[in-house]
Amino acid sequence: MVRGSTLAVTSPKVFEIATGEVISFEEVGGVDVHAERTGQIDLGVDTDEEAYEAIRWWLSYLPSNAWQQVERTEPVGDFGPDHGLSALVPTVRNMGYDMRRVVERICDPGTVFELQAKYAPNVSCSFARLNGYSVGVVANNPLFNAGTLDPEACQKIIRMIVVCDSFNIPVIFLVDVPGFMVGARVEHDKMLHTGMRMMHALQNATMPTLTVCIRKAFGLAWQAMNGSLMPSQGIYCWPGAEIGFMDPDVGVNVAFGSKLDRIADLDEREAERLRLIREVGEATNPYEAAGTMRIDEMIDPADTRRVLAEDLELFANRKVPPPEARLLSYWPTC
Repeated sequence: MVRGSTLAVTSPKVFEIATGEVISFEEVGGVDVHAERTGQIDLGVDTDEEAYEAIRWWLSYLPSNAWQQVERTEPVGDFGPDHGLSALVPTVRNMGYDMRRVVERICDPGTVFELQAKYAPNVSCSFARLNGYSVGVVANNPLFNAGTLDPEACQKIIRMIVVCDSFNIPVIFLVDVPGFMVGARVEHDKMLHTGMRMMHALQNATMPTLTVCIRKAFGLAWQAMNGSLMPSQGIYCWPGAEIGFMDPDVGVNVAFGSKLDRIADLDEREAERLRLIREVGEATNPYEAAGTMRIDEMIDPADTRRVLAEDLELFANRKVPPPEARLLSYWPTC
């Protein structure tokens, strides 16, 4: 959408007559409104020339039609161990960082094209190339709202899944999610509905998917981000990651709240709370998940790009499902 244009059902002049509301064209449906609040555009630009360039870039990730594979480009970048990748991610689970830097480091240099960057920024959705193959990337971004899943984030991910499924483009999920957003606002905005709809879309998708747990994955949000028990063709985990039903600190208050309340001495109660947090925390280490086959492999963070690139090689000769066999082809994209 080019700045200065308006995307709206009707004109502010009609508003003024019908409701008495006085508002400008930009406030009704300008670039900033749709880029940040409604999510009805993928990108806002300043000129027509920028719009044409963005369209060419977007189309470069797609095949000519839904019956064909996307053409592979010449791979760029190094596939050796990237020992600096893990340094981008703080070890403290509640410390923010920009996941988009991780995405750019894993994908082929200069190929990441982020969509809806200003809408629901707690998740980042991009087209990119990895080993020359076109991919979609869905990643939690802890820099915004801790990377939680809220209704807007779920809707953004659904749209990405539907587009990639329509053109048989593999999707890579990079996970660092503390859970679904909580509170009256998100519940009233149909958090339950959009969360379930997102998981429904994933279960019906036919394109290949890969998942890497970067730092943490708690509760049903782990499944929603294509984790355990979902149809991912490869689920990987960095060694320091945490996977569990809930953040240990919160989980102890939920599961053992009554027990702790019965301890009268405050110091003793706090000591017991910390002991339970350590105990629950030990069960969230990824080796527990690996031992029960809930993840496929523990990988060195430095090898993430190589591991994903090798998997994409395996998908390269996969038969393209005909459009009529793709259940998501009948879904609305927004």
